[in-house]
Amino acid sequence: MLDTIRNSFVLRNSVRAVTPPLRRWDRRAAASASAYYTTSSAMSAEITSVYGIRPLVISPPPLCEVSGPWERPRTRAKDGFFLVVSRLLPYKNLDRIFAVFAERPDLDLVVVGTGPLGKTLQQTATSNIHLLGNVNDRELCWLYGHAYALIAPAFEDYGLTPLEAATFGTPTLALRRGGYLDTVSEGRSGYFFEDLDVSSISGLIDKLRENPLDDDEIREHASQFSEERFASALRQQVSLHVA
Repeated sequence: MLDTIRNSFVLRNSVRAVTPPLRRWDRRAAASASAYYTTSSAMSAEITSVYGIRPLVISPPPLCEVSGPWERPRTRAKDGFFLVVSRLLPYKNLDRIFAVFAERPDLDLVVVGTGPLGKTLQQTATSNIHLLGNVNDRELCWLYGHAYALIAPAFEDYGLTPLEAATFGTPTLALRRGGYLDTVSEGRSGYFFEDLDVSSISGLIDKLRENPLDDDEIREHASQFSEERFASALRQQVSLHVA
């Protein structure tokens, strides 16, 4: 036992000793790059705070295509359901969304994704919450196209799912954090909730139902993140720095 404590003490002090020079080396190495790129304004701010370098934001495009094949998955949910597409992990805050729908038996929630919390969430799900696990691309397209809205409650580096939903004209209710600040346009492609309070999220659902957003405007928002624009921005940056 004493040997374990002694070894742990030595290890901690060794790490403390080498950390400052490693950080200085890391910052010098980072400064040697000709350019930095990242996916969102939130990540740009993080990189700037650590390295003092402001990278250019080049946002990746959504992957689902409206023109592709659709296929209804096996679900009892009625059209007009709310949708979550997410790994089932603690930081995704799905327990808060489950609490919302436990109080709203008039509404259906469909959850796509798997993860360590799958069994726990299944046990707590009320009858109006449908966990589908993994779905294929055709089924995901159907879900985006038939959902009333996507709900995005996590702090993400980049908010891709709201763009995928917007491609289908489907709005998003998102936590006002991280990458969603770039990919959700408030009042145009969705609305933000400020925290994970159950009554606040439930109230925002009612706000969307009372003030629905225009499908065409939602799609127009998604078009600003097209694959063509993404590829064009990358080509332009490569041409600037490769000669």
